[in-house]
Amino acid sequence: MFTPLGCIPKVLSRSKDGQCAGQINGLIESFNLEVLHLVDGLNRDPRFGGATFLYAKIYEKVYDILDKPGEYGFSESKSGCCGLGKYKGMLTCLPIISPLELCDNRETHVFWDAYHPTHAVNRILADAIFRGDATEIVPMNLNLLISLS
Repeated sequence: MFTPLGCIPKVLSRSKDGQCAGQINGLIESFNLEVLHLVDGLNRDPRFGGATFLYAKIYEKVYDILDKPGEYGFSESKSGCCGLGKYKGMLTCLPIISPLELCDNRETHVFWDAYHPTHAVNRILADAIFRGDATEIVPMNLNLLISLS
């Protein structure tokens, strides 16, 4: 459901060692687990007339991208493409930022700015939701759900 927010450039810009904030990610993991249990319960609840609720494991997918960026075609997984300061996370992308301060190729960056993933990451996540297996989305992917309707 939520991504590892402890690893976004804004949070990394405040760290001393450039490591993800484990406490923040722990809270996100706990929240996501509760949402997963909620989705499971909704899928078993007869009051919803057989409706199917999906849970995309976005946190796990984004964390995997951050852990192994090269396997996904990324060369930069900590700094944003647009922003100022450490990891381009101190001041997010604003109209006052010079085009010279943008990265050369946003397709090689995981993050666009201090908070948001790039379009390249969003394409990977969309593909996982549409075609992914049980490690990426449960109880089924969107493609299968559509074919069942």
